[in-house]
Amino acid sequence: MKIQCINIYNESTREFQQTSSTLTIGKEYVVLSLVVYQDHTLYRIVGDNEDLSPTLHNAEQFKITSHKVPSSWRIYSGEYAIFSIEPEAWHMDDLFWDKCFDDSDPEALEIYKREVRKIYEEEGIY
Repeated sequence: MKIQCINIYNESTREFQQTSSTLTIGKEYVVLSLVVYQDHTLYRIVGDNEDLSPTLHNAEQFKITSHKVPSSWRIYSGEYAIFSIEPEAWHMDDLFWDKCFDDSDPEALEIYKREVRKIYEEEGIY
């Protein structure tokens, strides 16, 4: 699944802006996962941030440009969200994201990278 940024909304200031450190208007991004809440949906993408770590962004900032669903995605009911859709390998541990990016578990980071590669390859990127 690919999306294109159509506007940038700063959730903190509640204002639209022209630039962001993680998004570029007009640029396409590959969706790694999504989280659906009662009143909004978030896309997890690799944004324009320097460290290339995944970031979550409100779906209202994007339009879908490719509806291809990654083969690794599974649907999970959430504790706080209505549901999430993400690779099964990321859902196996409640602390996956903490372990992945706080340097406490190099294996978690490798699992993240492996799944991102799969998603990008299925989208025809790489």
